[in-house]
Amino acid sequence: MNFVKKSDFENWRTDDAASLYIRDTSKAAESPQQFACTIIGHSGIMRPESISVPTADLTFLGAGLFGPPRDKRDGQAGWTGDSYKFGIYAQRTRGERQNIVILRTDGGGFYAYIDVSLTAAEVWRYLCAQCSSPMLWNICSCVVHTHDLAREKGRKELMHIFAEGRLKKRRRQGQVQVYIKTKVMPLRPAAQ
Repeated sequence: MNFVKKSDFENWRTDDAASLYIRDTSKAAESPQQFACTIIGHSGIMRPESISVPTADLTFLGAGLFGPPRDKRDGQAGWTGDSYKFGIYAQRTRGERQNIVILRTDGGGFYAYIDVSLTAAEVWRYLCAQCSSPMLWNICSCVVHTHDLAREKGRKELMHIFAEGRLKKRRRQGQVQVYIKTKVMPLRPAAQ
């Protein structure tokens, strides 16, 4: 992966078709050396929340760019969605298998996701070869927003459980374990 920086006050950008800006890098003398990528997909269940990925290990596969305005009607400009951009990259690993990294920039900043599932490289290489850039935008947008919504829903549910007093911890074999106390439902009186 290569980066460019046109002036001292600009952020570093990826030097590929996605041209993603990397937030808060304007004062950095060197381009980013690694990204903390949030794990997405079913393989993330038993892994840490994020993985540090060296940028030198990333190879560009495709850009998810919105394309021409959509839902354009007479007298309306249509929705452009240009603030969201996606870059799809293969990450070399020690074996033959590759992980897929999806980088996203939008008005809120820079986000990095990684798919470490067994079929990630096969699926995303196929999608990048077959789909237009706007279709890749649609797919990436669906994937990362679904992940973000699920994560937020889980956080809200956990906060609700905490507020109910059902989030508990105990020490077993010298380690702290967190568990959720089962909610006891009151019995209904038998109908007569």
